[in-house]
Amino acid sequence: MEAYTSLGAWIKERRKDLELLQEDLTQRVGCSISTLRKIETGVLRPSRQMAERIARCLEVDAAEIAAFVKLARTPIDAHAPPAAAEPQQPHIPAPQDPLIGRAQEIAFTLGCLQQGRRLITLVGPPGVGKTRLAVELAMQARELFGPDIAFVGLEAVSDATLVVRAIADVLGMSEEPGPALLQAVQARIGARRFLLVLDNVEHVLDATPDISELIERCPQLSVLVTSQEVLHLSFEQQVPLLPLPLPPTEGKLTLAEIGAADAVALFVAQAQRVVPTFALTQENAPIIASICARLDGLPLAIQLVAARIKLLSPAALLERLDTLTDLVLNQQQARPARIHTLRAAIAWSYDSLTAAEQQLFRALGVFAGGCTLEALEAVTSVSEDDIDACTEQLATLLDKSMVQCEQRSASEPRFSMLAMLREYALEQLLLSEEYQQVYRRYAHYYLQLAATASTKLRGPEEAMWVQRLSSDHDNIRAVLAWSLSSGNAGIAIELGAVIWRFWMLKNHVSEGRRWLARALAFDMEVEPAVRAKAYHAAATLATLQADNDQAIYYYQQSLALRRELNDIAGLAASTLNLGVLLYHRADYEQAQAGIEEALGYYLELQNLRGVASALTNISRSQDSLGPG
Repeated sequence: MEAYTSLGAWIKERRKDLELLQEDLTQRVGCSISTLRKIETGVLRPSRQMAERIARCLEVDAAEIAAFVKLARTPIDAHAPPAAAEPQQPHIPAPQDPLIGRAQEIAFTLGCLQQGRRLITLVGPPGVGKTRLAVELAMQARELFGPDIAFVGLEAVSDATLVVRAIADVLGMSEEPGPALLQAVQARIGARRFLLVLDNVEHVLDATPDISELIERCPQLSVLVTSQEVLHLSFEQQVPLLPLPLPPTEGKLTLAEIGAADAVALFVAQAQRVVPTFALTQENAPIIASICARLDGLPLAIQLVAARIKLLSPAALLERLDTLTDLVLNQQQARPARIHTLRAAIAWSYDSLTAAEQQLFRALGVFAGGCTLEALEAVTSVSEDDIDACTEQLATLLDKSMVQCEQRSASEPRFSMLAMLREYALEQLLLSEEYQQVYRRYAHYYLQLAATASTKLRGPEEAMWVQRLSSDHDNIRAVLAWSLSSGNAGIAIELGAVIWRFWMLKNHVSEGRRWLARALAFDMEVEPAVRAKAYHAAATLATLQADNDQAIYYYQQSLALRRELNDIAGLAASTLNLGVLLYHRADYEQAQAGIEEALGYYLELQNLRGVASALTNISRSQDSLGPG
């Protein structure tokens, strides 16, 4: 049997060898064809029970069933060999569907880039397709910029001070503290002809001065922004993105005239994804045109509604859409009209789910930047007996285009939502009774993940665990933000105490220091050993940025707690590091006393490496004190 990355392919080939159709195997296993298809393509992992049934149906030898089940249920990252660390390269996301319409906007924007315009903002309401157009423009701009194009998604960045960090991450750069990072990004881009795409800027508009300075310092840099708001810079070229064109409303239209409208073409294309035989006819064309008009031509709304064609006829879609939209309009008068219709489409898709599917949808809303199936199961607290049902529910959400799946090479598939869908899911979660429980399980999962990783970030598994934490860094940030804003700062302190080495290895030192400083400022009841570790972590990060005064303060706080606990290993580390810092501050007597104290602890622990380090530093401090 091959490795897990091709397990789905093995199941498919084995099924064919046994002359079993998908329908045959699903009947024997007890799952839907959709679920089996996703297992065979690597989108979903089967549950333990389902894996056992698949093994028996595919006539796996009885002695190998346990190994088969373990392989099927084990996340790839848990057994994949550590990959060689490679610097990140600028990239463009791969579009999932051909772009329909937008020819005029593409031609105009490419013309602006050809003319050397420095800042172009695609501005429009949510769901109008700004991100998809930006991806298309980046792909077509390769003729102008070659490989010098970087696409930076900011949907999960909630702090404007992290925008430059996000750009640096995509460029594969190490961190410089404070303003130096912006200067490093400027140096990396330099005088090259370069296209930087910043997606979803509207919620980090305070980063506009940094974007402006970057453009000013890099003479051939062009920045393409997507936003619900303009940046209000004098050299900004705005490209308003309107909903897709609708069929004319006057006169009797032919089938060809209705089908030529981009909104209708998008509806038909989306409908054919779920029902390949669907076609525009003389009978349904006027109805579909009415649906698209009722949705104001918003691409996201059209896609969500068209996905329901598998269950309802166009006439039934229009009838139910009108009723639901009127309801949402009455309840949401404060919102712009186009938001009404988009929210109506989302609300309708949500209302079409079963109670269990709605619960799963709400839980998915807490994840920032997506999640693995393992994380989703943990946050929803799925029991072993309910895993099959959870898998089926997730398959339904995928089928209804309410959840997206990203299959990365050599890693676990990740599930995520479009920004507007996630916003709606979070709103529904806040209204539900399980809000606090879901967030606590969410925080607990990533706290446990970080704690496990902290023991693996030295040695042969370091690269693998750094990559795993990198994939969930946005979730870790979200947990930190929630814990600090909800009266659970103890979670942030505990998380900071174990995640600090990842921040160091990934050059997120400034960010890590901010999180730890905010967490430690809370006077929460936390185990003294945990707080001591957090102070030690904060001191180490401060030392990396030569902020010795702050580092000394943190080491002293850690040392006081560790003396109370009689934590010999902790005392050894804190006294040695504090002594070294005091030495650099020319406080040689205090430095020598601290290092000698550390030597005693290391001798007691029989830690030869620590003994050697302490002796080396004692020798330096004695040389500085001079004879006598």
